[in-house]
Amino acid sequence: MKVSNSCKINYYNLFAKTIDQAKNFAIGPFYGYITNHIDKRIEWVSENINQLTPHTKREWLNHDPEFCLAQFLPEDKPYVLEALRFIGENYPSMSEAERKAVKVNVYARALNAKKKYTWIMIQVPDTYINEKNQVESSLYIVYDLPHFRIANQPFFSVIDHNNHEIQYHKQEEHRMMDTKPLMVSTREREILKLMAEGFNSPEISQKLFISYHTVENHKRNLRKKTNTRTSSALMVFAITHNLIFV
Repeated sequence: MKVSNSCKINYYNLFAKTIDQAKNFAIGPFYGYITNHIDKRIEWVSENINQLTPHTKREWLNHDPEFCLAQFLPEDKPYVLEALRFIGENYPSMSEAERKAVKVNVYARALNAKKKYTWIMIQVPDTYINEKNQVESSLYIVYDLPHFRIANQPFFSVIDHNNHEIQYHKQEEHRMMDTKPLMVSTREREILKLMAEGFNSPEISQKLFISYHTVENHKRNLRKKTNTRTSSALMVFAITHNLIFV
């Protein structure tokens, strides 16, 4: 988004709608923070930050971006930095519609409240582009995925929904693949979300008020669509291809 910079900007107000929508796509606990890249400080953090990280809200606020990077496993930091570099270099040249269609997902290990490294996924669902065409501020949403083993190594993906392309960046490897549009219904997305939260078919049946056999049929159709054979493989596909986080 671009707005006039004639007065001090309240970035939270700019991103408030996106922050409110984040809960609709969460498959587990998550927190958020807003950075000011010009002043190099954290301007806002969600109230639950101390429940999912080793630090309090007061400790997060006004720190520089290095404080955020310090939360990651050292060998995972390059992937986080590379994803941020991609956003900083490419987002200013995109239209707002293009930025909404391009999703950057970062999968890495970060410290939780118990100071143990667990898997998380980071998205940057909203940015503010200033009058100098710089990414001045970004909203980060961090999803906690301790129950889900994503990979043995960190990576980030760039998903372009307009052109149906996915770029994977992993262990010095850069791989681009074209993908056909994958049509996932609202009900199928609901089932994927509940599966990722750890619910089994009987529990999903109860939560969605549908029969067990209906749940199993949806799962079977999803595996067929994604060319996967197991629920674990389906979950890996769903998360890396952005079928849950939209």
